[in-house]
Amino acid sequence: MTKVLISGGAILWIILLLSVLALAVLLERVYKVVLFENNKASLRIKNFIREGNLEAATNYVASSKGYLSRALSTVLMNSEDSLEVIKEKVSRVIITTSMDLEKNLWFVRVVMNLAPVLGLLGTVTGMMKIFAGLSSTSINQAQFSAGLSEALVTTAAGLVALVPLSLIYGFIEKRIDRILLDMEASSLEVASIIKGDE
Repeated sequence: MTKVLISGGAILWIILLLSVLALAVLLERVYKVVLFENNKASLRIKNFIREGNLEAATNYVASSKGYLSRALSTVLMNSEDSLEVIKEKVSRVIITTSMDLEKNLWFVRVVMNLAPVLGLLGTVTGMMKIFAGLSSTSINQAQFSAGLSEALVTTAAGLVALVPLSLIYGFIEKRIDRILLDMEASSLEVASIIKGDE
């Protein structure tokens, strides 16, 4: 393993460093989108409102940590406003939440685009070493092997880094979309119940 790391050269270490940093960002985002989600809030609040207990609904939302609770809290705090005004305020909360959920994912996208390119760059520098080891009269076996190793290892590293990052990133993006859709649908449903549109 040590030989592989050494043979990959500086480019391999750059790929590894960027991949580890991107993975750390993704794991932190997974924690945010999975553990901070609260799907039970909507059902409990709707039940409180149908019972006519708006105060219990407000207290329940205040004690919840989920992203859905942010939108529902906006609805309850502005229950005296018109439905259109509530929708507008909920939309602002959803935009803010979207920015919060997407935090630092730009870096992951950059690494996902950069890793295969760095792998290709490693291939080019490895091939340059191979050709530098060739001459019209002899072959420098050590330089040839080093160049070939660098070319293969960096190409493989760039592609291997891309696979897990893409899978986790895809999972997070899907989860974020679901959270935002749940926030919009549930908050509008609760607002409609309060306004007596149901």
